[in-house]
Formats: sequence, structure tokens, C-alpha cells
Amino acid sequence: DVARAVDAALQRCARCPGHHLLTPADPGWPPRLAAIDDPPPMLSLLGEPSALHPPAVAIVGARRASRPDAVTNHTRST
Repeated sequence: DVARAVDAALQRCARCPGHHLLTPADPGWPPRLAAIDDPPPMLSLLGEPSALHPPAVAIVGARRASRPDAVTNHTRST
């Protein structure tokens, strides 16, 4: 069950200094993520959550690659 898995992850994070799990229900959830159509269900971060609020650059990977062979081809060409 997803709720139990999230609760277990939150419990583990509570024991790790500086490690945070944020969900869209969290007041620290970045407003820009709240504005997208398909935000991640959770963010795992190490450090200060307030650092998510100033202007920033992010690199985001696809959750479901549309062409699995593209990853393989890219790996071969590098």
C-alpha cells in the first residue's frame, strides 16, 4: 500500500539529519512543482528545504521513457 510505504520512508528520513521528504501536501512544496500537470509524488532532499524557493535550474529525467532504445543509443555514442 502506497500510504504505508510513504509513512515508512518518512520514518526513515526522520532518523537522518538533514534529509527531508516532501509531498505536495507539505507547506514547503515548491510552488513551481505545484503548477505542473504531473508533479512527482514526493521529493527526497538532503539539506535545507528553503533552498528550493529561490530561482533555480533543474535537470529532470523522464519517469517513463518513450523510446528505451534512445537511452541505449545515447550510451553507445558517448
